[in-house]
Order: sequence, then structure tokens, then C-alpha cells
Amino acid sequence: MADIDILPKRGIPTKALVDGLGIASNGSATLAQLAARGMRGICAVDSTGNAITGGTLAQLAARGIEVFCSVDETGISLDATTADTLRKRGIQPMVLVDANGIAQNGSANMETLRKRSLGYFCPLDETGTATTMGAVVLLTNNTISTAFTIGQTVGVLSVVGGSGTYTYSLLSNPGGLFAISGSNLNVAAALTAGDKPITVRASGGVPTPVDRVFTITVTPPQALGITALVGAFPLTGEDMTPTAGWTLTAGAAAGATVFAFSGQSATLTPPTPPAAEVWNNSDKGTGIVLSGTPLLAVTFPAIAGTTIVRAVIGHSTGKYYFEYTITSTINSFTCCGIANAAHALNGEFLGGGTNSLSYVPSGSVFVNSAQFPGTPIASFTTGDTVGLAFDLTTQKLWARVGAGGWNNDILANQNPATATGGLDFVGRLAAGVVYFPAAFDSNPGSGLTANFGQTAYAHAAPSGFGNW
Repeated sequence: MADIDILPKRGIPTKALVDGLGIASNGSATLAQLAARGMRGICAVDSTGNAITGGTLAQLAARGIEVFCSVDETGISLDATTADTLRKRGIQPMVLVDANGIAQNGSANMETLRKRSLGYFCPLDETGTATTMGAVVLLTNNTISTAFTIGQTVGVLSVVGGSGTYTYSLLSNPGGLFAISGSNLNVAAALTAGDKPITVRASGGVPTPVDRVFTITVTPPQALGITALVGAFPLTGEDMTPTAGWTLTAGAAAGATVFAFSGQSATLTPPTPPAAEVWNNSDKGTGIVLSGTPLLAVTFPAIAGTTIVRAVIGHSTGKYYFEYTITSTINSFTCCGIANAAHALNGEFLGGGTNSLSYVPSGSVFVNSAQFPGTPIASFTTGDTVGLAFDLTTQKLWARVGAGGWNNDILANQNPATATGGLDFVGRLAAGVVYFPAAFDSNPGSGLTANFGQTAYAHAAPSGFGNW
């Protein structure tokens, strides 16, 4: 008898491992074929929701594939993400157990795992035999800055769960932005801000090959903090004249200007660079007109039609704030929100599925064609400025109109700076995928202008939230 026939009788749950397309990881059986054999397929994803074999949470859900992130017997994933954090991202943490119900990466039994509130199962191959998840490619870092230069190392590649010596190559590398030298993933071209998907292959070990999709997040350069420690200096433009008795000497080192002061010390801060985010002229619905320098103003078509425009830079995690002002005739759906790349540019309402969210003039927030619990909140009209604070890591939204309370609260129960309250869209919006600011309308003649931080916000961004 196969393990699929024996293990359930011992009280050990079983599931068959599949890839991002629903095919058995070690063979060719489909989800339907596995189900006919009494096995339920499940696909492994990393802590951000990307399948190790390729595919996002939204794509896997659309294919009807259950997902999990493997954690150890204490509830920690390979990249040190906790089980609680995974759950907040809409990802179920699971411990893999062997045919005796013991954690494959430790010694905890099923009763111990239950006491720790951890799910578990014994993975099966397509024949119904107990197996392991196999080898996985790891990368030590996947977030860099546009300041990274050609040849600079992004992170170091390795393989866990395999044996022997692996060599690494890139199966997919859009734009030729990256290159591999030994086990180092390096920058190979000038970078722009945004998320850059690549596929890495590890070959030569056992098993081989081992493939994995990574998303390299490229951020704009961070502004240096300016703090005057001692003394006061008149400042005109970029010239600084020291107070009497001080000596200021300028020199160059490591691409920066270094100022040395005699007798005292001080720290200088350069001005914060303008925000890079703008509306994307190549990612907009039919008839939408973008204007301004930079492109921040949106005018919707003069004829009725459901259209959106996405911004250039997207994120899957982090805290971000932006504002928009209704500049011309407002309709019932003139609004902004967020949308991922799967949302159609034409014919689909913002908030009409699990790929987008909208905050409409009535004060309602929509996700998956349903009004969000706890809304409507504050309504808005022509001339109003709306602020949106998104925490994509915990999947929460705080919205306000003008200087009003967050989520129309007057009792201090809503505050993004302290993570208090918030409209929780965990389980409602696809998690772990890249989202972009989006503007939407379904009626003719309306318009709005966004502010992603290019100028001072009408109302200050909450502490801890950066420009989108």
C-alpha cells in the first residue's frame, strides 16, 4: 500500500507537491489527476507569496492552486519570517512532517505543532509516496538602490535541501539588468526604480536543475539626514559661509563631497530629492490623457467608458503615502486606489476584483466588487484633496479627506503612524504581488491630479510612510 493509503489512517494529513502550474513537482500529473488518486495538490511559495517554481499568489489562486510557505518546527521560514507575519500576508505557514508525523527539519511531533498553532502535512509525490520539498535556491538580498553600479553585488546565491556543487545561471533576465559571477548576483546595467523579476537556475548538484523566480526591488536613492550638531552657518543655495573662527575645507571621497571643520564638528544634510513616481503614459486605458511636467494630471475620456491608469513604480511591501485632488467634474467613481498588473486597463472597475482597491467619492472602499466593511467613511467632491496611506506589508489602508480624521475617525482610533486601526484587506486583495497607484473613472469629463511627493503634501504624510 502507498503512503497515501496508510498515513491518513495514522492521523497524518497529506498533500501532493505541485509547481506554479499545478503539475506534480516530481512528475507530470495534473491537479485533476492527483485528485482522482485521492491527493490534494499544494504549491510552495516564499514569504512574499511568489511560488518557488514561478507564479504569484493571485496567479496561483486563479489556477485553483492551494499555497503554503514552509516553516520550521518553531514557525520560522527560510528567510526568518514568522508564522504570524505570513498569515497577515494571506499565506498559510506549514511544517512538513515525515511518514511518522515528525517535523522533517526537527523533532517536534504533531501534538507539539498543534500546541504551537502550526499547520502541518506530509508531502507526497505523484505516486502517493512520502517525500520532501526538495532543494530550494536562496538569495541573501533582493532589495537595492538605483545608486548600485554595474558590477556591484546584489546578493549571494545558495541551495538548501540539495547536495553536491551547484553552478548558477539566469533563465530569465528582462533588459539584461543582472549577471551572475560564481555565486554572486551582480548588477549588469543601469537601473530604474521598480520591481525586476528574474529566474535563477542552479545546476550540477543533486537534484538538478533547481529553478526559482526572484523579484529584485530597486528603490530610489535615499536622502541623507541633515543634523546641525554644533554652530550655526548661513546658507545661500549650495554655498555655505562659515561663522567667524571656523574653517571649512571641501574635498572629494567615494563620490561625495566631504566638508571638514576645524575646532568643531557638524553634519550637513543635502535636500531631499524629488519623488520619482508619475502616471505611466504606457500603462493607461483608451482615451485617458496625462499632462503636466512631471505627468501627474489625469483627464478621463470625453465619452463614457471604464478606464484606469497605473503609475510607474510599484511595490509589494512597505508603507507609502500619496494624495490626489479632484480638479474637474466629479462622477460617482472618479477616484484613486491601487491595482496590480493583472487588472485590465479597460472594461474593469477599480475595486472590481481581487487585483485592485478603490476609494470612491461616496466614501466607500471597494474590493472584489464589494463595499469594504466599515465604509463608507468620509465622502469627497470636486476640489477636495484625498490622502491614502497604504501599509502593503500588513495590508491596511488609512484614508482621509483634507485635514479630516483618518478613515473619518474623531476618537483617535485610526492612526497609520502607530498602526492603529486601518481597513484590513488581508484575504480580500491578492497578497505578495506588486501594486501601483491607480486612477479610475467610468464616466466622461472628469479629472484629478496626484501628488507622489514632488511638492509638499497638502497634509503631512504619517510618520513612517514614504513617498510612493
